[in-house]
Amino acid sequence: MKTVDFKHARGPDKLRVYAIGDVHGRLDLLQEMHRRIYMENEKSPPFDWVVVHLGDYVDRGLHSCGVIDFLINGQRKNHRILALAGNHEVGFVDFLNTGDAYGVFARCGRSPDGVVLWCEY
Repeated sequence: MKTVDFKHARGPDKLRVYAIGDVHGRLDLLQEMHRRIYMENEKSPPFDWVVVHLGDYVDRGLHSCGVIDFLINGQRKNHRILALAGNHEVGFVDFLNTGDAYGVFARCGRSPDGVVLWCEY
């Protein structure tokens, strides 16, 4: 079986790619990451750039809804902001559709103080 060698992997030329994952309701940290990205791009402007959010925006932290709102607004304002769904978002949607008490979200969709977290849209 042939193995994959990532030693020489690279993205497209002249494109700065930022990847952010597993925010889990920490709006404060997500906003700080974006602030640093914008500062870096002002200090050292790339030819082009993109921020790819890798999912797991909800659960655990206190501001899951704020994280979702931040990403939705960011995508509306800038085509360079991308957001992919993670297993926690899929579990959240499944819970809303089925109410399954044994699904991923029902077992994991809580803040540190035990409050169930969700957004209403």
